Parts: sequence; structure tokens; C-alpha cells
Amino acid sequence: RSHTSTSSAPAGTRSSSAVALTMKHFPGGGPQEGGYDPHYAHGKNQVYPGGNFGYHLKPFLAAMDEAGIDKAVVLPIDCTSAHGCKIYSNELIAEIAADQPRLIGFGSVDPSTAGAADEVERAIRGLGLRGLKLDPALQGFDIDDREHAYPVYARAEELGVPIVMHCGLSWAPAGRSSRAHPLRLEAVVHD
Repeated sequence: RSHTSTSSAPAGTRSSSAVALTMKHFPGGGPQEGGYDPHYAHGKNQVYPGGNFGYHLKPFLAAMDEAGIDKAVVLPIDCTSAHGCKIYSNELIAEIAADQPRLIGFGSVDPSTAGAADEVERAIRGLGLRGLKLDPALQGFDIDDREHAYPVYARAEELGVPIVMHCGLSWAPAGRSSRAHPLRLEAVVHD
């Protein structure tokens, strides 16, 4: 479990301002396509019937309580071009966040697909999501791709929402870390 807190409270103490970036992948596992990770197949095919998703969140919310975490960010990943799937859709994340005030929903788009920048706007304005999650190594795009990635970044900037960018080593066997090397962000920042 990854945990990033905005709280200045000492370790081990509870702060009402704590916000955690948790749940890299929702109940079910990580985003590996093609059978590389047995948890992925389970997570991809897991069904949460309407009105029953809260039951599956109970252990997660209990863990948040135990750790003193007030809110968590739910992060999907759109791997349509690279792997032919979405690890949870923006619509599902919006529904989860709307039903559970302790969860903050972020969206994800596939920069390699036509209309990706417009999908960022739809996710933020239309679905009420509050940020964008990208994983270049897993999604199969280059961080510094001016044709595909830059329009997505620009739309997020116009909308005033943060981008969570998975950089560096990719834990996914299908991911290519060279696409997400942190030094590639230098070109984006200077352009």
C-alpha cells in the first residue's frame, strides 16, 4: 500500500487533514494483461452489482481508519491502445466516489486514442472526477510525445486538475520503463 499524506502530524497520530493516495488498483489486483498477473484477471472480471459495492469497500475503509487516513484517491488506468482494456472505467470510479465521500475519484485516458483530451474534459466536467492518472510504461506512450501526450496535459492544465504520473520502474511485466523515465519529464516542463 502506498501512502502519501498532506498532514504535518507526527507519524502514528491521526490528523483530520490527512489525505492518502492509496488504492493503486482497486480490489482485485494490478493491471497486467495477458495472464502475467493472476490478480489482474480476477480484478478485470470482478463484478460489483449496483448498490453492493460498499460491502467490498468495508475492509479497505477499515484499513484507512486503522491507519488514520481520512480520504483516499481512487486511480483507474486506461490501457485501451496498449492492452485493449481499462482497469476500471472513469464512469465506475465516478460512481464509487459519488457513493463514498471518503474516496476522491481520478480519471484516466489513453493519450494514444483519438479525442483523449476531450475525454479528460468529460471525466472532469461531466463525471466530476478531480484529477488524472497516467502510466506511460503500462499505457504504451512516451511522456514527451508532443502529438499525443501534450494535448492531454494541456487539457488537464486548462481544467486546473493534477496529473498523477507513474514514472520510473514499471512493476508490470508488459510495461516499458524507458517510456516513463523521470528525466523525460524535463522536456515536458521546458516545452
